[in-house]
Formats: sequence, structure tokens, C-alpha cells
Amino acid sequence: MDRVEKSDSDTGYRFRVVDWIIRYTAYCVGLNGKWQMYGGQSRFNWSYVITGIYVDSSSGASTERVLPLPRQTERTYIQRTWLDFKEVKFLLNIYSDELARETYARYLARQFASYDGKAIANIRFTLVTQQILPPLIAVREQQVLEDRVEKMVISEFDVTMENRPHAIEKTK
Repeated sequence: MDRVEKSDSDTGYRFRVVDWIIRYTAYCVGLNGKWQMYGGQSRFNWSYVITGIYVDSSSGASTERVLPLPRQTERTYIQRTWLDFKEVKFLLNIYSDELARETYARYLARQFASYDGKAIANIRFTLVTQQILPPLIAVREQQVLEDRVEKMVISEFDVTMENRPHAIEKTK
């Protein structure tokens, strides 16, 4: 690159533009992974279980169903490797943002509005965690994760038609 900088200004400019285009393209398609060699490590593994609660309007009976989302269903190797890699980043972005989870819940309510003749009433986010053992204990125990898995409901959103913003606007 030093040689390019010392050449005429047009050539240097062109190389910088091409370099920028390559980096920007990598960013857009998610290939610009950044690694931090001596950064702090996570203390636990986590995932969401996102469920829909469907209610029969006539009888009031409810059914809880794990929604068929990419990280919650059986996937092929190609789907997991080449199609679902941004799902983890998306879930990380909504991890600590209640409003983002609510917005996502409303989107899911539109996608999975009914099941077995019942309308969706609530979307529940359950956080599932498993602690990672400290290195010395992991070596001694010959395992990386604790056996105990904890589950905690962190959000539940009412997504009935009456509480959907677009449904209210249409009735006015």
C-alpha cells in the first residue's frame, strides 16, 4: 500500500476506493467478523425460547406453542451455517432492549396470527442460561458447562388485535 501512496494520486485514490468497496461489502453481508484476542469471555451461554400463547375465543382454552423460528426448529447444516448466522446477532441486539423485544413480538404476532383455530394472545420470551465453568474447575471436572440449566420468563407481551397499533388505526 505504501507503493500505491507514493504513485500518482489517481492510482492511490482508486485503490482506496476499491479497498473501501471490499470492506463495505464484507460489512453488508456480515463477513467482517472482529476478534478480540485478550477480551473478557462470557460467563454463560444463553438462548431464547420464544413462545406464542393462543386462545380460543369461544371456550377460553389456551395453547402454548414454541414458534417455528430458525434457532428453535430443526435446521440442516447449510441452513445453520449459511442462512441463520445473523439470527444470533439479531437476538443479541434485542437481549437488553425491552422495546425491541416488544416490536419483534408484534411482528411475530402478525406472522403467526393463528394456530389450530385459535388466535394469538401473547408472545413470551424465556431466557435459558447455562453457566460456563471457570478454567481451573473445567479442567478438574472435565466439562465446560454446569449441568444446571436455568429458565426465566423475561418478557410477555399482549399482542391481541385490540392491542395492536395498526388495528386501532384501521378502526378510526
